[in-house]
Amino acid sequence: MQDDEGVTALVSLAATADREAHTRTVRARYLIGCDGPRSSVRKALNIRYDGVAGEKREFMGGQMDAVYFYAPTLYSVTQRAPAWQYWTFSPTQRALLIAIDGHGHFIMNIQLRDGEAANPAAIRDRIVTAIGADIPFEIKSNSSWTAGYALVAERFSAGRVFLAGDAAHLFTPTGGLGYNTGIEDAANLAWKLEALVKGHAGSALADSYHAERHPAALRNTEFARKFADSIGHIQPPAETFIDGAQGDAMREAVGQYLAFHAYHEFVIPGVHLGTRYEQSPLVRAEAGPSTPDSANLYQASARPGHRAPHGWLQDGSSLYDKFGQGFTLLCLNRDNTGAVALIDMRELLPNLTLVHIREDAISDLYQADFALIRPDQHVAWRVYGFTDQYVSTMGGVGERVGILD
Repeated sequence: MQDDEGVTALVSLAATADREAHTRTVRARYLIGCDGPRSSVRKALNIRYDGVAGEKREFMGGQMDAVYFYAPTLYSVTQRAPAWQYWTFSPTQRALLIAIDGHGHFIMNIQLRDGEAANPAAIRDRIVTAIGADIPFEIKSNSSWTAGYALVAERFSAGRVFLAGDAAHLFTPTGGLGYNTGIEDAANLAWKLEALVKGHAGSALADSYHAERHPAALRNTEFARKFADSIGHIQPPAETFIDGAQGDAMREAVGQYLAFHAYHEFVIPGVHLGTRYEQSPLVRAEAGPSTPDSANLYQASARPGHRAPHGWLQDGSSLYDKFGQGFTLLCLNRDNTGAVALIDMRELLPNLTLVHIREDAISDLYQADFALIRPDQHVAWRVYGFTDQYVSTMGGVGERVGILD
């Protein structure tokens, strides 16, 4: 329940060795639902997931069985260099082995077919089939889960309540994007909550969380879905499983595709660094085409909404280390134009840090004389030259943020 002053939540606490199960009422100014895909917070707000659920594939689509086991001799049996992941194929099953510690602990994900069970005998048979040899191993645990999800909540906030992590978006784990998208949620929301709690901001700042993170979640679930299609729709020809030269050639071809897939799923700087908020109400949008939004290519850009480009300074230090904890105004012009007026700009945004950089490489990187960097290291605004427009546009950003309420 929420009102104009805050949120009231009834919290249920499970029994522990020191206390009985009980409930208690918590009162706070804001509430963040980080309570997973079955989020009670999302359900209480009557917010639905939109997207694709339970998409079927030969792998990473439908019911999966995850097994945690210990097999200290697995590396020596494979007679190959130790690896982080192994994809294994047989005529009857497909498996993904993931190394946990490099010392014999693994997780194995198996696609369950209709009618297949996850009983101990079946699990042991699947491990033997995946490894290709009957070697000693110890099953630590196993659980079933469902792949094939690409779901995003229709809203990420309602008044004083926000959703983050799996409560806001649910992924098939290809690319590891569920965890990474959740971290970005937190980075986006943290500085906004600080401003709200300290009374520096108004409802416009709170509303910007959905405006920025909802499109980002749609983008990332689509990337993850494409990665799942890439590995999930492989159908090795029957020749893959025969002995002899023909089988060797086919296995080599399948291996080449897997290497191709691995690069495109895991070497993804464009996904992690290329999130942009160009349509956000908190940035001063620029005309013209944006940089490509590609999974495997990150092209740094100082367009408002993009992650602030990083650069190394002439003294060997990092540009990012010059940024403040709040907003940062990068002053990149080579003279002192407007230096006195800049002091007054600190009243526009709380904890504004002024950073003067007189290096051509950084000016060229930002293609601007001044750039306003948000606390989450995204560019809010940039301009050429110090003019009256500079003052008014920076104030405009502050008003949209809600800080000048």
